[in-house]
Amino acid sequence: MMYDFLDQLRTFEPPSLDPFQNIKDFMERIEVLIMVIMMIMVMMMMMIMMMMMITTSHTSEKMNYSQFCLLYMFYFRIQHSPACICA
Repeated sequence: MMYDFLDQLRTFEPPSLDPFQNIKDFMERIEVLIMVIMMIMVMMMMMIMMMMMITTSHTSEKMNYSQFCLLYMFYFRIQHSPACICA
């Protein structure tokens, strides 16, 4: 919640945080953490998708088109989203 407030402040009043280097450092660390979490989520979704393809490849039940689209849209959203997707 604090990050969101500071991000809005930085967006609408960019020079307001210039005197506070510790706050700027805090925001950078949070943004890096968010990116790491998003990359982990992408890797997990890709692993799930691969496992679904492997486990269903020998049966008659293949991954249907809607399942594939759902996973792909999630992957695409994570890859191309802004730094904070907290909403």
